[in-house]
Amino acid sequence: MRSCGSGLPRVNGASLREMRFLRLAKRHELETSCFPTKTSTLSTNFSTYGRMCDFIGDLNFTGAVDLTSLGQKISTTMKRLILLSMVWLFSCAHAQNFKSVDTNVVKMGINADGGHFWDYAGSLHEVPRGTGLKTLFAGEWWIGGLDDKGSLHISAETYRQIQDPYRAGPANDLDTTMPATDKVWKVSRSQIIDHQMHFPDPNYSIPIDILTWPGNGDVSIGESAQLAPYFDVNGNGIYEPTQGDFPCIRGDMAVYAIYSDDFHSIFPANVEVHTMLYAFNGYPGVPELDSVVFNHTRFIYKGQMQLTDVYAGQFIDFDLGDYTDDYVGCDVGRNLFYAYNGDEFDGQGGYGLNPPAQGVRILKGPLAAINDGIDNDHDSIVDEPSETLGLFGFMSYSSFLHAIGVPSNAFEYYYSLHGKWNDGTQMVFNQTNGHAPTGGPGTPTTFLYPSVTDPNYPGVDWSEATAGNIPSERRVLGSVGPMTLNPGDELQFDLMYGYSRAFSGGRMASLGTMRNQSDAVAQWFEQQDFACTSSIGLDEAEVHVGIYPNPTSNYLNVSIDAPIPIHWTLYALNGQVVTQGDSSDSGFQIDVRNLPKASYLIEISGPGVQVTKPVVVQ
Repeated sequence: MRSCGSGLPRVNGASLREMRFLRLAKRHELETSCFPTKTSTLSTNFSTYGRMCDFIGDLNFTGAVDLTSLGQKISTTMKRLILLSMVWLFSCAHAQNFKSVDTNVVKMGINADGGHFWDYAGSLHEVPRGTGLKTLFAGEWWIGGLDDKGSLHISAETYRQIQDPYRAGPANDLDTTMPATDKVWKVSRSQIIDHQMHFPDPNYSIPIDILTWPGNGDVSIGESAQLAPYFDVNGNGIYEPTQGDFPCIRGDMAVYAIYSDDFHSIFPANVEVHTMLYAFNGYPGVPELDSVVFNHTRFIYKGQMQLTDVYAGQFIDFDLGDYTDDYVGCDVGRNLFYAYNGDEFDGQGGYGLNPPAQGVRILKGPLAAINDGIDNDHDSIVDEPSETLGLFGFMSYSSFLHAIGVPSNAFEYYYSLHGKWNDGTQMVFNQTNGHAPTGGPGTPTTFLYPSVTDPNYPGVDWSEATAGNIPSERRVLGSVGPMTLNPGDELQFDLMYGYSRAFSGGRMASLGTMRNQSDAVAQWFEQQDFACTSSIGLDEAEVHVGIYPNPTSNYLNVSIDAPIPIHWTLYALNGQVVTQGDSSDSGFQIDVRNLPKASYLIEISGPGVQVTKPVVVQ
C-alpha cells in the first residue's frame, strides 16, 4: 500500500497487498468478481489479470488463515507474484500524469485519472512544503446508487490494486482516453494575468496548460461540447486562447483533472468527474488559507436511467508523519473529519512533539431534498431554503482482514457509503468500535468517533481514546447523501483540506486549532462568488470591487465597499491604454458609449486593492 510495487508494510511475513490478494482468495466471490479481465483496451497486457485467481487458488486455503505460515507460503511463490506485480505496475504507468498545487505551505496534487495525493508509487503530498513530511497518503472519490431494478451502479476503489475505477478524460462513445485529455492542467493566477495582457504580442509564448486547457470536447466522438470552465472573450462557445480566452480557475494556483468511468465492463456509475484542487497564498485578512487546499468536484451523470439512494464520499488514507500512531474522528456539526496523533510524540521521522492535525471539511454539498424533515447540513435548522447536504457518515478502517476492515468489492463500498460495515450490519453507537457483532450492541448511527458532537447523543464522548484503541494506521471515508440522479444531472462538492499545528499544548491543542481554522475558512468561503464571469481567481483584494453590468453598451458601473483613492485604467487587449482616471468615491461610472464593440481589461489599484478584470462592450 505504500508504493506501486515495493516498500509495503508487512504483517507476520505478508505484505498488505499480499494479504489483500489472499483475503480475496479466501472469499467465495472470486468466481464472479476477482480481477476481471479487461478486453476493450490493452487486452494483451491485462489478460494476465484473468490468471490471478488461478494463482491465488493454487495457495489452497482452508479454514482460518495463519498469517505466519501464510507469509512462508507466499515466499515460495514470490517469482510468480513479482511477475504479476510487473503487470500491475504496467497498469499503473498509464496514470502517472500527476501535478500539484504548491503556492502556499501545502503541496497537494492529483492524477489524470482522479487518484488524489499519490502517483501510485508513493505519496507526493507535503506539508509544510519542502520538509518531506506529509499528513495524507492517498484519496479517491466513491459514488454509487441503485437503478429502478435495484441493481447497484458504483465507481470506487482504494489503491487501484485490482481495477481502476476511472480513466483519464471525459466520457465519450469510444469509452477510452484520448491523448489530448490524458493529462492534468496546472495554471496560476499570475499566468492568467500575464496571458490577458500579452496574448496579442507575437513574442509571447502561451503557457502550455493555458494553450491546451480542455475548454471544449470532441463532439464527433460523443464528448460534451463544453468541458472545463473558461472566459469566452467573444462569446462564440469555442475556447480560443490565441484570441484572449483563458481558463477560469479559483485561487492563486489550481490543478484540473477530468476523468470518467465509462470504460467499466460491469455496472459503472456512469459519471464524468471534474476536479479542481486550488490554493491561495497570502490572502489578505485570512491567514488560515495559507495551510489549506480546496477541492471543487463536479459529478456529471451520463447514464440513461434514474439512480436513487445515491451516495458519494472521499476515501482517504491519512499518514500523519509517522503513520503508525494515528487516531481519527469526526465533528458532525462542522461536517468535518480528521486525523490527529494518538500520542504526544510523532516518531519514526515524523513531526515530533506537538504533532499537527489534518482535517477534511465539507464546505458545500449538493442541494438536499425539499422538505425532507432532516437537518442535512447540521446547522440546527431543518429544511431552510437552499439547504445543502453535509456529512452523512464517517467510517474508519484499521486493517484489511475482517468485517470492519477496508472494503474490497462493490457491495462493501456501497455499504460504507451508507454507514454500514462489510458484513452489511449498521454501524451502532456502542462507544467501542461501532460494530455490534464484535463491539457490543448500540443504537444505529452513521458517525464513528464523533467525540461529543453527535446531536443524537449530546454530551456523550466517543472517541478513539475513550474506546481504548491502540494508535495505528488509519483509513477513513466521509460520505454525503442520499441523492437522486437523472440523466444529465450534476452534483457539486466543495471540500477543504486543512493542516494545523499548535507549537505548544500537544496533539489536542493542534486538533483544537484545526477546528478553529476550519471555522474561519468556512465563514470566508460562504462569502465568495466563484462565478466565471465575475470572479475567476484574479481578484484577491482586501477591498471588494464590483463591476457591472458586464457586458455593457452604455456605462460601466464600478462599486468599492470602502471610499478609498483609486486609479483605474481601461486597456485594449493589445495592451494599449484606452482611457483612465481617478476616484475617491465608493462608486463611479465609466462612459463606454463611444468605444468600439470589443473586449477590454480594466485595472483598478489603490490601498488594499489590486484588481484586473475583463469587460465586454457590445
